[in-house]
Amino acid sequence: MSGFINNYYYGKAGKADFTPENLPDSRVKLFFEMLRIHFGGICAVNLMYLVFSIPAILWTFINYAVLMSVELDASAISGNMVVYLLGMVPCLAIAGVGSPGQMYILRNWARDQHAFMFSDFKDAVKGNWKQGLVVGLINGVSLLVSYVALVYYGQMSAQSFIWVVPQMMVLMILVLWWMINMLIFNMMVTYDMTLKVLIRNCALIVLARLPWSLLFLAGSFLVPLAIAYFVPYGYLVI
Repeated sequence: MSGFINNYYYGKAGKADFTPENLPDSRVKLFFEMLRIHFGGICAVNLMYLVFSIPAILWTFINYAVLMSVELDASAISGNMVVYLLGMVPCLAIAGVGSPGQMYILRNWARDQHAFMFSDFKDAVKGNWKQGLVVGLINGVSLLVSYVALVYYGQMSAQSFIWVVPQMMVLMILVLWWMINMLIFNMMVTYDMTLKVLIRNCALIVLARLPWSLLFLAGSFLVPLAIAYFVPYGYLVI
């Protein structure tokens, strides 16, 4: 196992550097080669970002402990979920502040460009923290509002099927926003745009590549869930 890790970090002994003939000739090959080279740095960058996610992690564990400590009926669980999502609004706003720093480093490495891990992380956060804060705030509000709306329209649909229409519209808007989220921090650290223009351009890209956007969004949820279900203590990745 240690030999595998060493090979992943440093490559195989005696393996020469790239020559013009064996350079990665596609984006996919370049991605996996940079993943191999920068694997340790990616772990470090994610640990740096984890600092901004501490409030969200602590708030999640507190609410999980409350749910496990008492017996709650369906209405009480729904009320507790509203409280949890309300608390997640500022937590996700704080996490959004750190996202530009993380994304700037990962973007440069994915392009095979140089990046100073700590100083570039700090500079990217310093230059984009306002937009990152607003996007993180929207993330939290989107979950809270969508949950309340889905529960309300779900209850109303028991009386009339017509309420399924606004319920599905809320769900589609939520999915669209989280697909935009996959692009917006990358665009944020790459281009000098207002937040309104950023959101509009990301939405256009998502809709233009809708099948791929849905695939990547599904993968970002299904892969962690699969790890949490099949790997011992894998729930820690969520």
